[in-house]
Amino acid sequence: MKFVCGTCRQFQRDKENDKAICSAWGNPTSMKRDGCQFWIPKSEGLYPTEEPNLPK
Repeated sequence: MKFVCGTCRQFQRDKENDKAICSAWGNPTSMKRDGCQFWIPKSEGLYPTEEPNLPK
């Protein structure tokens, strides 16, 4: 899993306006933008197949 907005639980798309919004800070974003301090991985079930690729 990549550390980007598109893989975050806070990432939402508005179907009416075709915009991506970060619900953590309420501003427009994109799927490929680097994750921020509010990044939470989307649920992959009980047994994820790989560890998230967090920055070091």
